[in-house]
Formats: sequence, structure tokens, C-alpha cells
Amino acid sequence: MGSDRRATDFPHNPVVALWRKPTASVERAFPVYYFLMKTNLLFVAAVLLAAPAFAQKETVPAVVKAEFAKKYPDAQRVKWEKEETNFEAEFRLENEEMSAVFDAKGNQLETEKEIQVSQLPAAVQAYMKKEGKKIKEAAEITNASGVRYYEAEAGGKDYLFNAQGQPVSKIN
Repeated sequence: MGSDRRATDFPHNPVVALWRKPTASVERAFPVYYFLMKTNLLFVAAVLLAAPAFAQKETVPAVVKAEFAKKYPDAQRVKWEKEETNFEAEFRLENEEMSAVFDAKGNQLETEKEIQVSQLPAAVQAYMKKEGKKIKEAAEITNASGVRYYEAEAGGKDYLFNAQGQPVSKIN
């Protein structure tokens, strides 16, 4: 015959202690265990909160920052990110979300501006609908030569299109 007792009937079981509050008698019986458990949780929380402060920051070259400031003197909330060998500044300008990509020498490679989904070319919207993709965000991208592209984000993936609305694999 089997026992009618369950794991939760044993208050000293350390596994059980992880999901229910122990009785006062158990805390008295195992004070070191509960102290360590609580301090370990605090330590893990502190490490997780402090991790971004220790993250390796890539410094943006002064020439890149200078070129950005020259081209976008009224930019607000500027955040820099390293994008492969280039540097991307995300910012707000005249109440629009934008980003600009520069190479390490300060040459601007592209500009991206958020647009409404309805502002995408009809061909882009038709393509995404045909593929069964619901567009979450849209952007207009202009490369250094002035050629315009469109980006549609759906399902966590970015889809690129040329100005005519045809899919492309990358921006030239």
C-alpha cells in the first residue's frame, strides 16, 4: 500500500520551501538556509539590475558626432548604437522618430524616418497582405545617394522594398 503523504506534508523539504512560505518553526529549524536563500535572491536581483552599467559601451568617434550635430542640430533624445562597423543615431526631430547611420569616418550612409503604415506604397501593402503579414511599423529609408527604400516590420522581421514596392534583400 502507498502512503497518503505528499511532498508538501514535509515542511523541511527544501524544494517545497521554494514555493510556499515556511512556518515559523521551519524558519527557526533552518535559519541559515532561509537566510542564504533570501540573500541569494537579493544578490541575483542586484546583479541583473547592475548588468547594464557594466555592459561594454562602444564609443562613437568624435568626427561622427560632429557630422551628426552639423546635419541635425535640433535633434532630441539621441541614442547611439554600434551597427556592425557603423554607428546609428536614433533621435527625434520635429516630433518624428528618425535614425541616421554613419561610417567611422563620419560619412552618412542612410536616414530612416518612421511613417504611418498607410503611407507605404500600395505595392508594399499588397505584397505584405498577399504574404499574410500584418505590418506593425513602417519606415522610409534614404541612402547616401538619395535612393528611397521602404521598410515594413511584421512578426518581428523587417522587410525591405524599393521605391516601386518590389522586395529587395538589402539597401545599396
